[in-house]
Amino acid sequence: MILNAIFYFFAALSIICGIMVILQKNVMHSVLYLAFTVLAIAGVFFTVQAEFLGAVQILVYAGGIVILYLFVIIIVNLRDILKEKR
Repeated sequence: MILNAIFYFFAALSIICGIMVILQKNVMHSVLYLAFTVLAIAGVFFTVQAEFLGAVQILVYAGGIVILYLFVIIIVNLRDILKEKR
């Protein structure tokens, strides 16, 4: 019973954060919501007894790809690029 509630919590959190990734205008906030989405999906994996997939989700996606996105956004200053287009 409690495991079902935890599963539905992580499922709802991943859907809400996934929608917020799309709706955010600030790129940094969007990447942070992407990290929350990945972690919530890892929580879903852990609740269905798929610990390996949850660990891979955290290590590969949250630890690798999301951090890579953050570094690219930090290195490439988007404000300068937007000023050049105007």
